[in-house]
Amino acid sequence: MIATGVDVTKLHKMEKSLKESEDSFKRLFENTHDVFYRTNGQQELMLVGPGAQRLLGYTAKEVIGKPASDYYAHPEERQAVVDAIIKYGEIKDFPAQLRHKRGYVVDVAITSKVILGIQGEILGIEGFFRDTTEEVNYRKQLIKLASTDELTEVLNRRSFFEGANQLIKLVNRYSENCLLVVVDLDYFKEINDRHGHLSGDNILKTIVSLIKESLREADIFGRLGGDEFSIIFRNCTLSEGYEICSRTIKKIKDTKVPMPNKEKVSLSVSLGVTPLTAEDNPFVLALARADRALYLAKTKGRGCFAVSPLDGGEPFLPLHSEWQPL
Repeated sequence: MIATGVDVTKLHKMEKSLKESEDSFKRLFENTHDVFYRTNGQQELMLVGPGAQRLLGYTAKEVIGKPASDYYAHPEERQAVVDAIIKYGEIKDFPAQLRHKRGYVVDVAITSKVILGIQGEILGIEGFFRDTTEEVNYRKQLIKLASTDELTEVLNRRSFFEGANQLIKLVNRYSENCLLVVVDLDYFKEINDRHGHLSGDNILKTIVSLIKESLREADIFGRLGGDEFSIIFRNCTLSEGYEICSRTIKKIKDTKVPMPNKEKVSLSVSLGVTPLTAEDNPFVLALARADRALYLAKTKGRGCFAVSPLDGGEPFLPLHSEWQPL
């Protein structure tokens, strides 16, 4: 009887310890910011922590039994996660994007491992995912700050050169027609000296805004420094480039910017144009040609564009370049 009493006492202690462990796990499961999940071998959700409702808007009841891929912003991305887990046995902080019940994207990092049966068969996957939206947005902001001109919000010189050199490789691979255009503001120093640098900054931003109206999503636009900018028009023939340049020059000429003293300043730009080819490696080869064309446009009255040919010939003013000396 005494021995039995001891056994019962030990059993009670074990039950108490187990209950405390279960309570501890339950508190962790319910209160952690990370969201626990488990799937079966068919990648259907079998267990999801309550944090899923906070992060994705779904209750556990809504998602249990559904394919995990249903909650990815890009369902095929789930397969990439599964493939990585199966290949390595586990993953840690694997980046992915889930979709909130309201439709917006949530960036997450997934830490998971495969669940194997006694025969080595895959029974499912379990792990955690955590919200990384703020981290991702912060990294994007840092990248933007590092690659963007602070005043005009176009690419800075370094990033523009990087983009141009990468594009040259694509030109070589796909025989893509591209045009390089160098843009220089006319009489900008005089405007700065007369009206001040704040007014000068406002004019730079106005010019950039007007140029952007002629750009397509694939085009590259950057500030080389001071009042000089550069554009690469992708999939653009020389004749199409002529039309874009003429239209842009006219649009800028038709714009007047008010100054603090109520005076309205007329704007003008000169452009240097040249085709961009796979032979322009490094990119400065094409830039030198465009600069020669820009110099001609400047010396011929400004407010116009000139073209440098690929054959090394002298830059020229196209006959239908609509320019008027100022």
